[in-house]
Amino acid sequence: CSIAMYTEVRAWNRENIENYREVYLKVTHETLYRRDQKKLYSSKAKNVVGVDLPWDEPGHSSIVIQNDGQEMPEEIVDRLFRFFGLE
Repeated sequence: CSIAMYTEVRAWNRENIENYREVYLKVTHETLYRRDQKKLYSSKAKNVVGVDLPWDEPGHSSIVIQNDGQEMPEEIVDRLFRFFGLE
């Protein structure tokens, strides 16, 4: 498992990790603020990725999960299992 905020890191992963799969969990800024348990977004904290630190949005993910609460977590897991042939 890897958290890779930069295109170069994801490219390295694809080239060097056998069977590498990239899952992009995508949420809106509104969802980030609403789910802000650590108060990273609402406290005006500095050095927060997506607020005042740059990041590269994935462009070649194996699958993108729009995780704004439209699907139950179990539905997302089921979809991932089907997508990756793990059923």
